[in-house]
Amino acid sequence: MLDYIRSSVEIIMNLRQDAEDSKGKSGDSISQHSVEGQEPPRDYEAMLQKLEAEVRSHVRLEQQLKLHIDSMQNRDDDLRSQIELSSAHNKELLGVP
Repeated sequence: MLDYIRSSVEIIMNLRQDAEDSKGKSGDSISQHSVEGQEPPRDYEAMLQKLEAEVRSHVRLEQQLKLHIDSMQNRDDDLRSQIELSSAHNKELLGVP
């Protein structure tokens, strides 16, 4: 998922750079982009900001999931040790070696 977002951001950055390059060559880059069926550079900036926000959201979610996984693993370890202690205590009470 992150690779997809990263490649999308790279494509947008390349398109933005191309738009800036063509703007330097031609004073009427917005109408040129409209003729070619592409969006003006300011729309690329908005798209880039939206993608960056999505990446931050995914990173935040990934961090929350890691914390949750760590919490669940710690809980699992605690429960396993309690089971071992209970089992040992039960064996002791029953006199099983």
